[in-house]
Amino acid sequence: MRRHIALAALALAVAFSTTALLAQTQSGLRGGVPIDEEGPAPRMAPTRNTVEKEVRNYPEQPPVIPHAIDGYQIDLNGNKCLTCHARARTG
Repeated sequence: MRRHIALAALALAVAFSTTALLAQTQSGLRGGVPIDEEGPAPRMAPTRNTVEKEVRNYPEQPPVIPHAIDGYQIDLNGNKCLTCHARARTG
C-alpha cells in the first residue's frame, strides 16, 4: 500500500513539474502569446550602406557582400583575390 502511495506521489510531482516547465517554456519562447495566436513579426534589421568601405575585423577578411569571382586567376602564379584582400590593402 505504501508503495502505491509513493508511486502516486511521484507521478503527481512529475506531472506538476512537467506542467510548470511547459508553461515556462511557452511563455519564454512565444513571448507570452497564446499557442493559438500568431505573435508580431520581429523588426527588420537595418540595411547596410554598401557604398562606403567598411573596416575589416582581420586581415584578408572577405567583403561584407559576396561578389562574383568569374575569370579570377587563382593558381601557383597568381591570386587575383589578393588585389583587394592583401594585407597591404586592408584598411
